[in-house]
Amino acid sequence: MEVQLKRRWGMTDPISDAPPTDADIELNSQLIEELKRQNNFETAEGSENRSVFAALDFCLLLTSCRNKVLTHFQKVTEEFVRRVLKAKGKPQSTIDNAGGRIFPFGSFALGVYGPGMQSSSPTLD
Repeated sequence: MEVQLKRRWGMTDPISDAPPTDADIELNSQLIEELKRQNNFETAEGSENRSVFAALDFCLLLTSCRNKVLTHFQKVTEEFVRRVLKAKGKPQSTIDNAGGRIFPFGSFALGVYGPGMQSSSPTLD
């Protein structure tokens, strides 16, 4: 008797292994159409016409913006930790030395969260 193991893609099991229903397929089609209406997909012409240098400049600009956002989130996180420690009555030395760390993940960390995005590693300035 041969045991067949299911492939696991994440940390937890899926909610369901059932195939999509007709309603699911219809909702997916509606979502794709709405994303197209909002110009959230790059066109084939856009991909073909995009020069390497323009893409590089755009990627550098977005990486800079992403780094600013990540830096801001890091500061907000550290301030949140300090406020919580102060509210809990911890000593000032503990509050001054406290910190926190954010860990971006998924498409935002990869820099591929919109049309024309290039994969790049996030860094904090």
